[in-house]
Amino acid sequence: MHDIFDIACNFTSERFDGDLEEIINRAIKNNVTKFGLICSRVKDFPRLINIYNNFNNFVNFVIGDVRNFNDVLSVLKGLIETFGWKPIEENKCIIGLKKDTANITLEPGGQLELSGAPLDNVHETCMEVANHLAEVKTIADRIEAGFIGLGAAPIWKQSDMPVMPKGRYKLMAPYMEKVGSHGTQMMFRTCTVQVNLDYSSELDMVKKFRVALALQPIATALFSASPFFEGKETGYSSYRARIWQDTDKDRTGMLPFVFDDGFGFEAWVDYALDVPMYFVHRNGEYLNALGQSFRDFLNGKLPALPNQK
Repeated sequence: MHDIFDIACNFTSERFDGDLEEIINRAIKNNVTKFGLICSRVKDFPRLINIYNNFNNFVNFVIGDVRNFNDVLSVLKGLIETFGWKPIEENKCIIGLKKDTANITLEPGGQLELSGAPLDNVHETCMEVANHLAEVKTIADRIEAGFIGLGAAPIWKQSDMPVMPKGRYKLMAPYMEKVGSHGTQMMFRTCTVQVNLDYSSELDMVKKFRVALALQPIATALFSASPFFEGKETGYSSYRARIWQDTDKDRTGMLPFVFDDGFGFEAWVDYALDVPMYFVHRNGEYLNALGQSFRDFLNGKLPALPNQK
C-alpha cells in the first residue's frame, strides 16, 4: 500500500533537537504533509475499516538516546490506565491493545497501528482517528514524548530501531533481507494509512479492486509525505513508495492480471495461494514456513507441518 494519508501534528521546539525541527518545518513549509482519504461506499452494506499508523518519537530519542521498547510500553500502559484499553500479550509481554471492535498493534520498529472498527462512512472514520490521536497525545504529553505522522522515519538509521517483542518479526526480518534490498527499511522505518473496503458482490469487488490499483500512482503523488530519510533529502516526495519498489516482489507491486477479462474471486484466490508464506501460528508459537506454499499447507504437504492442515 502507498501513502493514502499522513498526518503531521503537534511539534514543539522543546521536544525535538534542532536538526529534526528543521526537517519538520521544511516539510510543513513545502506542504508535503497532507491529510486526505480515498474511499468508496458499498451500495447495500457500507463498511470501512481504517488502519492508522504513527511513527513514535519518544523521550529517549529526544535527549539523544536510542529508542527502546520501554518507551513504547509506557504509551501502551498509559492507554490502558487512562482510556480503558485492554492488553494483548505474547509471552507475558504487552504487544497490543483492544477495545470494543478496534485494536492497537505494534509494528516492527515501534509504530503504533490503530486497526479501527468497521464503520459506515469516512466521516465516522475521521472521528475515530481524531479520537485516537487525542488519546495518544494525552499519554505522549504526560511522558514528554511526541508522534510524527510521516511516511518514513526522517532521521533514524536501521541500527537505531528497536525490534518489538513479537515472534513473527524475528522470522520476517531475515527473510526480508533475502528477497529485497529495502524490506527491513519498510518494516522498521515506514508507516502509512491503509483503507479497507467491503464489497457487496464479486462484480463490486472487481470494480473496486481495479479502481484502487489504477489510482495508486495518483494517491502516492497527492498524499506523499516522506521526502527525508536518514536526515537527508531523498529527491522523492514519497520515499516510502521507493522503498516498496524493492521490498518483496512476490507480495508487492502492481497486479496486471486484475485487469484481465474474467478476473474474479477464483483468479484472486489462485494468486494468493501461491504467495510464499512467512509462518504458521500454532499453540502460541510461530513456526518457520518462510517461502513455502499456502496451497501445499491446505493440502497437508507443507514441509514445516507435514500431514497437517
